[in-house]
Amino acid sequence: EARQVAREADRFAIKAAGNDHSPSGTVRMTASEVVAAHLLAPCLPAFREHEPAIDLEIVASNGVGRLQVR
Repeated sequence: EARQVAREADRFAIKAAGNDHSPSGTVRMTASEVVAAHLLAPCLPAFREHEPAIDLEIVASNGVGRLQVR
């Protein structure tokens, strides 16, 4: 708990100073339905908490596709 508060305080100080160089943008990925459901899904809440400025687009499909077309 104390470490999390310290990390949040550091993030706030960096943003307040205008030195925030956190990653942001959209990340598109595809995974099989099994991998998306059983490996990726459990990780998403922690990822969102750690990287709130990244928008994830996950396509769960057992087919072959091109992410650039989406």
